[in-house]
Amino acid sequence: MDEVLFIPDGVLMAPIIASQPASQSVVAPATVTFNVGASGSPPFSSQWRFNGMNLTDGSDVNGATTATLTLTSVQANQAGTYSVLVWNAAGSATSSNAALAIITAPLITSQPVSQTVVAGATVTFNAAAIGSGTLTYQWHFNGTNLLDGGNVRGARTASLMLANVQLTQAGNYSVVVSNAQGVAASSSALLGVTPVLTLGAALDAPSLMWNTAPSAPWLPQTNVTHDRVDAARSGGIANNQTTWLESVVGGRAHLGLHS
Repeated sequence: MDEVLFIPDGVLMAPIIASQPASQSVVAPATVTFNVGASGSPPFSSQWRFNGMNLTDGSDVNGATTATLTLTSVQANQAGTYSVLVWNAAGSATSSNAALAIITAPLITSQPVSQTVVAGATVTFNAAAIGSGTLTYQWHFNGTNLLDGGNVRGARTASLMLANVQLTQAGNYSVVVSNAQGVAASSSALLGVTPVLTLGAALDAPSLMWNTAPSAPWLPQTNVTHDRVDAARSGGIANNQTTWLESVVGGRAHLGLHS
């Protein structure tokens, strides 16, 4: 025994923290207990605090006003500092801070989003996750691991980029995030890739070479069509201006125009 404290009869002594709460690190979900010991004149009252704010008993907090605080099924948002205020009729004392570190498996907080692009575009899928320690990412295409190379970048990061995307890359993309405590898989994001519409394809004559006025060129489009698929439209022209579209055909040919 290092120290003996004698309190004369009838003399009230303010609390002294004799045993401090201890810092700890646990894997979620776990049950955590903090204890405090005080000397002085009883009875003592106690109030536990989390990051400086008073705690109250609830579904996962017990003993907020006792010498023993119990946290059940702790989660990541309960990591922080815990302390306790002890008082009696003569005064009060506050313990030192006990740090609670909570080790958690990954949790996906932002899912990759489905998208549709034209062939040749650059596509980026993003995901975000929280968890303890180092998080490792692995992107999948239709359930198969992706590797960096060709037009694929970031296969093992939080952001996957596909440059000059091709029709064969349409499908489902997802990511698996892992750390020492576990694994989390994102939802699948569907990538749709539509072919580039050329002027020849819009005119249903893809084998011909088409020339058009440079000042108001004809363009392929799908908004206004005769066949409900695609068509070409002229560039904008003002009064007394012209635009043109031409091709060279060898032998017999049939050309139909619809407006």
